[in-house]
Amino acid sequence: MLSNEYRRKGGGSMVGATGGDAEGPFGACRTPSDRTAEVFARRWPELERWMRTAPSEHPLWEWVDEPDAPATAALDAFEELLRPLDATAWAKKRGQDFPALTTHDQLLDFRAELVVARALHLAGIAYHPGDTRVANPDFLLPDRALGIEVTTRTPAGGLHELCDRLGARLRSLPRSVGAVVTADVYPSRLREPHVQGLIEDVVRAAGARDLDTALVTSVVDDVKNGSRVTLGVELSLEGSGATWRVAPGPLAAPLGSAEHAVVEAGHAPAKARQGRSMPGRVLLAVDVSRYGGAWMRPAWVWPPFLAARVEAEHDYPFAAVAVFRQSLDTPDILDAAAGIPAHLPAASRTLFEELGAALRWSTNTE
Repeated sequence: MLSNEYRRKGGGSMVGATGGDAEGPFGACRTPSDRTAEVFARRWPELERWMRTAPSEHPLWEWVDEPDAPATAALDAFEELLRPLDATAWAKKRGQDFPALTTHDQLLDFRAELVVARALHLAGIAYHPGDTRVANPDFLLPDRALGIEVTTRTPAGGLHELCDRLGARLRSLPRSVGAVVTADVYPSRLREPHVQGLIEDVVRAAGARDLDTALVTSVVDDVKNGSRVTLGVELSLEGSGATWRVAPGPLAAPLGSAEHAVVEAGHAPAKARQGRSMPGRVLLAVDVSRYGGAWMRPAWVWPPFLAARVEAEHDYPFAAVAVFRQSLDTPDILDAAAGIPAHLPAASRTLFEELGAALRWSTNTE
């Protein structure tokens, strides 16, 4: 569920603006601008209706303005993702927040709710939005007397962020320089001063007049896993930007960090209130697509680890916990898994087991 910070940005008030007579799925909207009319009306009509009142800061405009192959695939997936949702009460209510998004992280957080809504719709599971005026989960499932609260976990300072920042600096150089970042173990979060220092060292090396190839190394702290990581950055005049790779090795630390982060998400005060709004009946569904090494674990492996973590918690706010992954090039959840604790009453366990089966999510009761 989006925080009030998103709504203060004006998304709810903008939908229904009366700058024109066009009719969108959420009421009267301003007539689309010239740049949206040509592109959206032809290829992405559903997305165009959701975006019609979005200001220039909305992150999707960047993809529309420069529709390369990855951006086009992402927009195609958004179109397919939204198509079955437009007529639902949930979309009419939650769609009011969509134009107010201003960053890619906010967009991906919102998209996590969209893919869960699509999964419920395709499974034929009735749902409607929770009442945002009180503590409620994002999805209420009246026929099953259950709720689903969706959230995401994205640790700052991982390899992805390092490569994004380093790539941006390298692309600003007067010549094309590519970088490959290597790590001896998979890190979950790197300490910021070390990261910034490594970036500056690499940029200096990339600016050398006689550069052909170069290697910059640094030992940094992985504050999530409580370990040290040796990073190497290989530079060459081939390609541009930065990519990464990790040497084969144990994954217990990064995956343990991911498990902890998933369960810890349920202790946030707002989340805990939503979990306790329907005691013993709310599933916490956590998008781990962007969390460290979580993507390395297959869905069928997750359930017993999640169930054990929840069982070990005292008075945990949620009845059960699930993880799922999404990708920008597909409208569907890539895979998902739910850990159903053994201590739940038999009736509650049955409800969650049936929900997992209907959604085709892996569970620890299969």
